[in-house]
Amino acid sequence: MYKIGLTGSMGSGKSTVREILAQKGFATIDADSLAKEIIKIDPQTIEKIRAEFGPDVYDNHGELMPTILAEKAFGDIAKVNKLNEIVHPRVFEKVDEQIAVLQKDGETLAFIEAALFFETGWDKQMDLMITVSAPQIVRIKRIQKRSGLQEEQIKARLLHQLPDSEKVERADIVFLNDSSLDHLHDLVETFLSEHELI
Repeated sequence: MYKIGLTGSMGSGKSTVREILAQKGFATIDADSLAKEIIKIDPQTIEKIRAEFGPDVYDNHGELMPTILAEKAFGDIAKVNKLNEIVHPRVFEKVDEQIAVLQKDGETLAFIEAALFFETGWDKQMDLMITVSAPQIVRIKRIQKRSGLQEEQIKARLLHQLPDSEKVERADIVFLNDSSLDHLHDLVETFLSEHELI
């Protein structure tokens, strides 16, 4: 299985790139969605999160309280790292399971989207790394539009990720997503054509 990692900072457009690739029929895996699912339903993960961040991060019905978890985690880099230590090993397991299913189905190529490839060292498991990049002001506006978060909240979260410039430097391929959706489609088309994937 040839594995292509797809990463970028919040608001860069990496999820949009994955969606474009999926629409074209490529096998894709969304590791960030798997992480969100794991912290909601995986008993071992929930137990560890409760122990680290307090029982109030889940309500009386066992439902995750994302706002409370965000308040407790994102103000402190050590807490962010702890959350990642709890969640990411399970995410990697789930991704490996999905890759095994794809291989069984005869797929030979998969695009895997994750925000923290370089931060976790997971990029070394990929055959090729793509970083989707955009200027910070553009990323902040995109995040505000979809989430309603204040600019300071967004900047605080971005501080817990590698700088965009470092993700660009460490990538094999860079998509500069600073323009329109059509432009992003063109970048994907060019990449696929140059790598003889279409």
